[in-house]
Amino acid sequence: GPGLVPCDNAMAQGMPASSPGLISVAAYNTKNTWKDIDQQVKTITATVGDIAYFSSIGPSRDEAMTGYKPEISGPGQMIASSLADDGIVLSLGTQIDRIHVMMQGTSMACPHVNGIVGLMLQADPTLNTTKARRILMKTAGRDGFTGADQNYRWGAGKVRALGAVKMALGIGFCEDAADCREGRVCTTGRCLQVENGACYAAD
Repeated sequence: GPGLVPCDNAMAQGMPASSPGLISVAAYNTKNTWKDIDQQVKTITATVGDIAYFSSIGPSRDEAMTGYKPEISGPGQMIASSLADDGIVLSLGTQIDRIHVMMQGTSMACPHVNGIVGLMLQADPTLNTTKARRILMKTAGRDGFTGADQNYRWGAGKVRALGAVKMALGIGFCEDAADCREGRVCTTGRCLQVENGACYAAD
């Protein structure tokens, strides 16, 4: 046979992440060293802040149908997760105590984003998927790893909880007047408070 040939994992976004009704989440690394249950220091070869090696790259196979994928990135590599009493530790050195284990995957990144959307829903109970997606993407953080622009590896960038919740509250970033709560105006991309005819950032 031909053997191994050069390739990449572009266009690896599949179901369910490629569904147009879902927010697709890429994963990045926030930790590369920890102590296991025996207090032994464990390390993986990964750069803190960089995309996780397993994070699938967009676009989807049919971007016209699914929309841009992924939309956002969340912490997903070596996350301290809960361990059930009858849970199985999949890799030696990943159990950190009786009830926690280090895990990785977009299955770790998605709960981070899901929790932030839950906070956004507390701020705005009328929030729907379309608006939540827009807020997450508008408030995403960008750095030397993500690059300055939206891309198929990171989506809009790294999820930012505070910025997303503030925008959902109508007191953070804005694109138009509808993004701001009463008593605030959208000026230079921020919902500024109006008092005595003057605008100022109260937050």
